[in-house]
Amino acid sequence: MKERETIVILDFYSQFNQLIARRVRECNVYSVVLPYDTPIEKIKELNPKGIIFTGGPASVYEENSPTCNKEIFEHCVLVPFENKEYYAITGYDTFLKQRYGDYMQLPPENERVPGH
Repeated sequence: MKERETIVILDFYSQFNQLIARRVRECNVYSVVLPYDTPIEKIKELNPKGIIFTGGPASVYEENSPTCNKEIFEHCVLVPFENKEYYAITGYDTFLKQRYGDYMQLPPENERVPGH
């Protein structure tokens, strides 16, 4: 049986956490919303393909804002994108290649789908 791909959504008091979860599920990917302070062991049990951090400006910039377990970032690598660096799950490149082939190449013009 094929292992179910899971995206963990860590909720830092976002008003959009359920909307984000629904959008992920609409892509036929299982998602689960967990509180920001979920123990790392529980997250590891889910073996997520990715983690989405949700929250608003207040949950980031306030003096005593909530934080997650720093071990989460031990399973991540920094990925350069448009002159900035972002965290991605270790092995993202292999996952994307398996899923989309040569994902760094634009598809032929007649197969491109315009964004919204």
